[in-house]
Amino acid sequence: MRFGKNFDSDAAMDDMRQSMLSKFLARKSDWNDDDESPGRKKIAFIVGGIALALFSLYLAGFIVMIQKESLPYTMMQSPLMHFVAGITSIRGWLYALVFGGVVSGIAFIVLRKNGELDVIKGSDSRGVDYSSKGTYGTAEWMSRKEAKEEYEICHIDDARGVILGQYTEGGKEVVCLPENTKGNRNILVLGSPGTGKSFCYVRNAIFQAIVRGESVVITDPKGELYESTSEKLRLEGYKVQVFNLVSPQRSDAWNCISEIYDPETGDISEVRTMEFVDALMKNTAEGGKDDHFWGTAESNLLKAVVMFCAWRREMALKGIYEAAGKEIAGRVTGKLSDEDMAQVLQVLESDNPDSTMRERERAMRILIQLDTGIETVTETMKGLKDEAPDCDIATICFMLITNDLAAMEEKFKAVPLTHPAGLAWSIFKNGGDNVRPNIIQGLAQRLQLFQMPDIQRITANDEIVLEELGSTKTALFCIISDKSTAMRVLTSLFFTFLFKDVSDAADRFGPQNRLPVNVICDEFANLGTIPSFDVTISTVRSRKINISIILQSVMQLEKNYMEARETIISCCDTILFLGCNDIETANFMSDLSGVASIRVFSTKDSRSTSLGNRTMMQGYQIGEGDGKRNLMNPDEIRRLSRDDVLIYHNGRNLLEVHRCGYIEHRFYREGLPPDVHLRDYPLASKRYKLPKDFRDIRHGDVSSMTERNRDISAAMSQGIELETVSSDSGAFSF
Repeated sequence: MRFGKNFDSDAAMDDMRQSMLSKFLARKSDWNDDDESPGRKKIAFIVGGIALALFSLYLAGFIVMIQKESLPYTMMQSPLMHFVAGITSIRGWLYALVFGGVVSGIAFIVLRKNGELDVIKGSDSRGVDYSSKGTYGTAEWMSRKEAKEEYEICHIDDARGVILGQYTEGGKEVVCLPENTKGNRNILVLGSPGTGKSFCYVRNAIFQAIVRGESVVITDPKGELYESTSEKLRLEGYKVQVFNLVSPQRSDAWNCISEIYDPETGDISEVRTMEFVDALMKNTAEGGKDDHFWGTAESNLLKAVVMFCAWRREMALKGIYEAAGKEIAGRVTGKLSDEDMAQVLQVLESDNPDSTMRERERAMRILIQLDTGIETVTETMKGLKDEAPDCDIATICFMLITNDLAAMEEKFKAVPLTHPAGLAWSIFKNGGDNVRPNIIQGLAQRLQLFQMPDIQRITANDEIVLEELGSTKTALFCIISDKSTAMRVLTSLFFTFLFKDVSDAADRFGPQNRLPVNVICDEFANLGTIPSFDVTISTVRSRKINISIILQSVMQLEKNYMEARETIISCCDTILFLGCNDIETANFMSDLSGVASIRVFSTKDSRSTSLGNRTMMQGYQIGEGDGKRNLMNPDEIRRLSRDDVLIYHNGRNLLEVHRCGYIEHRFYREGLPPDVHLRDYPLASKRYKLPKDFRDIRHGDVSSMTERNRDISAAMSQGIELETVSSDSGAFSF
């Protein structure tokens, strides 16, 4: 689909706008007019007082003329003469004051006696009368005055905040969440399929991020958002990247295992490793729940293997850097002072426990620059890193599938027991003889997704650097399936570390030095379970991360996060409701609207005749009192007009306005660039190497490895040594 000036929808949209405007103004006029009632009452009081004064003077003059002349003479005079007689005599003024005072006193008594019944604050189009007493609750519709205090209300061309709806038509008076709102900018969007989540919210959110110059991450199940907006983003100076899990052959790469390293030091982070393992295990569990014993055992083994691969690469790099550094130092003698050279070489010593990997890399860059120039630094460093063993998800899978227990035991002998990898392996070894082979087999099955060549390419190569979202204007499109959950483990890993990397970078460099990052999670339920997301969403505001959670129903949130659902919702200060079909979401919005005190009228009519008519002596009774109801009942929520939306903001009344489609935005009106297509995105196979080739591994090889592991496990318990089989021994040839 192409969006731009030539998109033939103007006539249809004009009709829709006019219909929306007329219906909305009719619906809300009664309630909004109530905002003016104090002023109107004041005017009515003044007008009534003037009228009473004039009438009192007229009547006083009439009486004065009767006293001076006679009644017939007075009756023959004009009313003007009566009025003149009243204002030109002292008695006239006295009579007027007495009469006015009596009338005012009577009116005061009457109003005082009956004022307790005059407590209707306002009415809406449904015929609901709201009581001003607030006996049961004080919920009411948000007035325009309140809306102007809470939201940014302006022409769409002048808006900078997140567009939520509009009062009128054509974007003349849009309602936006302000850029500098006092609360957080997390938004929960609820809308069943077909309610216009992309039309009314997502595209506008992308356009407004461009207006503010902020980075944006968009989940794009159908790829339509990328195709229609990516060229506009590029024209506006954005770096556009795609993480495509629907067609991974058309995707940029993100090395998920690189996330286990501390971004500041470059060293292995045990905390990050545990977060990686946790996300992977939670999203590969059948039914979302793991057996406690097997799940814990497989999690421990995964930690051991991941940490081993990282340790092996780290140790190799230390040796490579030390050897290369000494070689280069011999060639650049004299370009650095002896003292500085000694410090550089000390940093590069492989057994120096105080040097971080980042410091070693900086030292190597200094030496390479002195040796061959700054333009060769990147390529030379890449060559050195390529000499070290790989540490990626494909290598981990390969190790589990192609190494038997004896071979893995041999590998782990080199790992110090004090290292997390050695400690985790020792825990694994303590398992029973019949247990360990099953743990390996179970973990290998969990990781079978990473045996796919296309997935290996985009998860074992570096292209997408998540922390750069806060330093460079970036638009990152995550193409995820809305029909399958096969890739949930990858989406969960991706978003887990997206939030962590951007947050950690904000902590290191200071939020004031970072770009805001807007994460628009369409089809949020398909992202999988992000570990500790309730904690994440409660802390990202200070790191300039704004999250939009887009769901079809609130039950989708409960399915993935269970008891954490309430915390996640409470961390979204703004809720935008577009429509629903399910009763749970309707009840949720009805409860959110609050309890209102209403004025209730009842009639009691007794008719004793058989014909049902009222006799002359029979009457009826009218009762009046306060009652309560939700501002909107669940059935009214479900029948919300498709032209309208409901907006809730923390601590405020509910607001009902029109929806505002992206076609009102000036970017659309001015014409968007032609669409680009995901099918034309560069092939991953031409850009990234394949880390491991699993094509020659047969099912029989894996089955026989499981049987062999059982034999090895039994032999180990009896102290018998068997020949090892591993990917390094040549038993598997590729």
